[in-house]
Amino acid sequence: MRLEEIITYQPLVNDGETNETDALLTLLATGEPIAEAVLCQRLNLCQTELAVLLAALRAQGYHIQETGGLCLVPEPGSLLPGDILWELRTGRMGRGAILYAPQMGSTNTELKKAAAVKVLAEGSLAVCDRQTHGKGRLQRAWADADAAESLACSLLLRPKLPPERTPLYTLVVAVAAAEAIYETTGLATGIKWPNDVVIGSRKCVGILCEAAADPEGRRFVVAGAGFNVNQQTFTGELAAKATSLFIESGHTHDRRTLLCHYLRHMERVTDVLEKDGLAGLYTAYAARSITLGRRVRVESAAETFTGKAERIDDTGALWVRTDDGAQQRVLSGDVSVRGVMGYV
Repeated sequence: MRLEEIITYQPLVNDGETNETDALLTLLATGEPIAEAVLCQRLNLCQTELAVLLAALRAQGYHIQETGGLCLVPEPGSLLPGDILWELRTGRMGRGAILYAPQMGSTNTELKKAAAVKVLAEGSLAVCDRQTHGKGRLQRAWADADAAESLACSLLLRPKLPPERTPLYTLVVAVAAAEAIYETTGLATGIKWPNDVVIGSRKCVGILCEAAADPEGRRFVVAGAGFNVNQQTFTGELAAKATSLFIESGHTHDRRTLLCHYLRHMERVTDVLEKDGLAGLYTAYAARSITLGRRVRVESAAETFTGKAERIDDTGALWVRTDDGAQQRVLSGDVSVRGVMGYV
C-alpha cells in the first residue's frame, strides 16, 4: 500500500453497516482457526468470493495462516487494524473504527477529519507507523521519527463530564500511558503537568487532547499520545530533553503490545474518572506527578513567576502558591510550566 493510503476498518454496527472485507477480518482476528466452509457460511459467500477477499487482505499486509483453518498470524509490531484486534483485550477502546496508514501527517488530524463527517463510536482509533506532522500543545511540533520507532495514536472519547472539565482527560491519558509503559517494560515514569510523561527528567510521551463535535452536534475528544519507543538516539536539543523506552531499557519493545496495554488502561481510567470524578483519579496521578509539591516556573505571554505547585482542581487547572504567598490558578492552554529543580 502507499505510505499515506489510509486503511479504515469499520466493525459491524447496529444498522449492519460494514463491508465484507472488514467482516472477514473480524472473524480472522479472533485468533481461532476457522474453516473456509464456515467463513463462507457466516459471510454468505462462495469460495471464489472468499478467495478475492483473502487476497485483498494479504495485499494490505496481513499474514493469514491456512493450517487447520484460516486465522491471522500478526507480524511483531504490526499496527494493521486486524492485528491490533488480534491482541486487544478491551470492551470499547479500539473497538470502533480503526484508521491506519504507514505514514500520517497527524493521527489527531485524521481522526478529527473522519469524526467530522461521520458519527464514530467511542474508542475509534487512528494509528500509524510514522507521523510526519505531529503537533503538541501551544502549537508546538512533535518531532518526527523513523518508521517502527515511535507509536503515534489518537483515540476518540465521548466525554460524560461537562465541557469545563474536559482538560481532565489529559490526566487520564497520562496515567494510562504511564501504567502501560510500566506493564510493558517495567520502567517507572513520572507525569509532568499538564501533558508529558517522563523518565527521569526526559520526555518519553507527549499528549494532546482536542475537543470537537460530530455531524449530529455531539461532543467528542480526540486524545492523542505519542510514545518514544525504539529510538536509539536523539540529536540536537532533543538529546537533553527526550528519551525512549529503548534508551532506558536497552532493548526494543513491541509497539502493538504497548498500544493494546494503553487502550486497556485508557478504558479503565476513563471509567474511574467518569464514575468518581477527579477524586477517583487523583491518587494514581499524584503518585506519579513530578510537578505537585515541587517548585515550578510558570511562563506565559503576560507574565512569568515561580512558586510551589500545590494541587489540581476539578477542571484540570494547576494551583501554584507564588513566592509572595499568593495562589495562582494556571490553565494548561495558556502557559508552560517548568520545574526549577530537576526537570524541564
